[in-house]
Amino acid sequence: VGAERIKEVEAEWPKLIAEVRAEMDKGTDPKSPKVQALARRWMGLVNEFTGGDKQIAQKVKTMYAQESSLQQRTGLDPKFYRF
Repeated sequence: VGAERIKEVEAEWPKLIAEVRAEMDKGTDPKSPKVQALARRWMGLVNEFTGGDKQIAQKVKTMYAQESSLQQRTGLDPKFYRF
């Protein structure tokens, strides 16, 4: 995807995580149109990063689920994933 796009995506993740967290904190239903749109953005970034490889995506998800230091740094804790 190139160095410039990588920088763009790296900047996009914290914004997207914050938007999802805000909806969680408001108690928004995960099935709401707003949250579903955020989920589509999320999956678009994941697919771009992994080249659509579902095994890579699962390994990255597992890594974040198991690494408490990553969870603390990114805010991607188990509650976030359940949402």
